[in-house]
Amino acid sequence: MAKNPTYYECQKCGAQHSTWQGQCTDCGNWNTLEAIEPSVTGPTSSAPSAVNSSIPSGSGSSSVRSYKIKDIKFKENERTKIGIEEFDRVLGGGFIKGQTVLISGEPGIGKSTLLLQVANSFKLPVYYVCGEESPYQVKQRYTRLSLTKSDLELIENGFVETIESYVSRKNPGLIIFDSINSGFSSKYKSSQGSISQIKQVSQTLVTFAKMHGFPLVLVGQINKEGEIAGPKTLEHMVDTVLTMEGDNNHAFRVLRATKNRFGSINEVGLFSMESNGMIEVTNPSKFLLQGKVDKASGSVISVVSEGSRTFAVEVQALTNKTSFGYPKRTSNGFSLNRLQLLAAVVSKRTKFSLLNDDIYLNVASGIKLIEPAADLAVCMSLISAVSNKPISSTTAFFAEVGLNGELRPVNMPEQRIKEAKKMGIKNVITPETHKTLNDVVRTVLG
Repeated sequence: MAKNPTYYECQKCGAQHSTWQGQCTDCGNWNTLEAIEPSVTGPTSSAPSAVNSSIPSGSGSSSVRSYKIKDIKFKENERTKIGIEEFDRVLGGGFIKGQTVLISGEPGIGKSTLLLQVANSFKLPVYYVCGEESPYQVKQRYTRLSLTKSDLELIENGFVETIESYVSRKNPGLIIFDSINSGFSSKYKSSQGSISQIKQVSQTLVTFAKMHGFPLVLVGQINKEGEIAGPKTLEHMVDTVLTMEGDNNHAFRVLRATKNRFGSINEVGLFSMESNGMIEVTNPSKFLLQGKVDKASGSVISVVSEGSRTFAVEVQALTNKTSFGYPKRTSNGFSLNRLQLLAAVVSKRTKFSLLNDDIYLNVASGIKLIEPAADLAVCMSLISAVSNKPISSTTAFFAEVGLNGELRPVNMPEQRIKEAKKMGIKNVITPETHKTLNDVVRTVLG
């Protein structure tokens, strides 16, 4: 019997090579090539011949199925709601038949906790593949979260062909695979979590879900570079890519879509990680501003946006005369490069010099600010800190700050002002009310 051909696959980029070499010529990484020995045979799929009951049987050979588009029954906005409003919002209103969702995030961020709550809220039968934890461990977490869905079925076997064969005899409403990096395919002899294994397992599951017409959720691990572990094609294969963000030292979590074929990528879901699971944050401004100290220098409120939502956050700054030749700059929740730029603008365009001061900037509650609308709040927090003059908690700021100290408009100003008023903020400083940073300083600090 002829020996199966062996090739070498890069575990970073997925490039294939006929012979082993120290460096992958495609991505340039060293010692990342792994020998791959595909199996001659493997379990065959027992998937049905049609996608789902709404699609008629096609014509052609057993390997090719075709459908006339007029025969495919389709209902606009035919979605299955989960019952967790923040999760439904990010998906665009719920699951679509055959939709594959990839959710990723740092270890311990709350992915598995949230998905167990999704499984508990989902009204149709749910199959949960336990790849990283045993069913006993999943049951422990399920009990701790006080979840009540008694017919949730846990699958311990990680071989995708076995799972496919088993589930095809059922009528699944949703399958959750936690995590895709723990899956195996008998078609490859490579190690668990390798590029070839992740690719094959993902392709099999995505095709299977679309043929049966049920939604599929895959959990993806994050590598040390902060990217989703596995081949880049994994993100192209799925319909929706969700990322859970947050700080393990804080409870606030943001679920955002970076890709969504069936909805907007501008929506975000907001949660708080509590002992009883992920709690939806319906009033983020109130949540993020709790604990704010009144009449504290360096503390400023900004109104920022995440997708189509706006909320108020607290920006804190602390300045101190440096003891070294080069002042220190530290930022948490805000771009350090942007902080350096804004500190230079403040020093050059106002009477407050920061050239000889250490600067420590923090966005309270662990949220990360990306949009430029927070620029003005950062500048005013620096000025408040260096002058030791507090700014009233009834004043909020949002504007982009240019290099000349001018204030530039940002998106959704009406929604931001409305959110500020809802929080009892009486004075909102915007590019419509002030033209330059110096104008704001004169108005607020005199």
